[in-house]
Amino acid sequence: MRKTTMSYEKTRSALATAIVEYAFVVSPVAIYIGMEAAAHDSWRFLYQSPEWGIATMFLMFQALGFYLRKFLRSSGAFSLRAFSAYSLLTLIIVVVAAISSYMSLIAGYPSTGQVVLRLALLIVASIGFLILVGAASGHRLHRGEIKDDQ
Repeated sequence: MRKTTMSYEKTRSALATAIVEYAFVVSPVAIYIGMEAAAHDSWRFLYQSPEWGIATMFLMFQALGFYLRKFLRSSGAFSLRAFSAYSLLTLIIVVVAAISSYMSLIAGYPSTGQVVLRLALLIVASIGFLILVGAASGHRLHRGEIKDDQ
């Protein structure tokens, strides 16, 4: 009888892969925001920066790319319906993040609502990224297409 659930180690490895990919996508924007906050001598800029909208857009697009690329390499089942729904969600979040960032840039100082919206979108994008990339990595580990380093 074939075991259909993934082991704890493979699940942990898939999540670790997703976290590393996440760090690669978000780190350049976070470093830039940190440098800009230091240059302005305003640490409030760390969470008020419109550039978090850019990080949100990167995460949404990269999640789609990683997920699609990892599943195309495997011979596993691919849900077009789920992928299409996430693609539509990506489009909506990217447009809202872009508008929010643009409005902050025009105003010169972001409103509390814009900051909350931008950070909420970043959280949603982060969770979606970790789920999609983790699921795709876990699928490939489970099928034995990539080896766990442990």
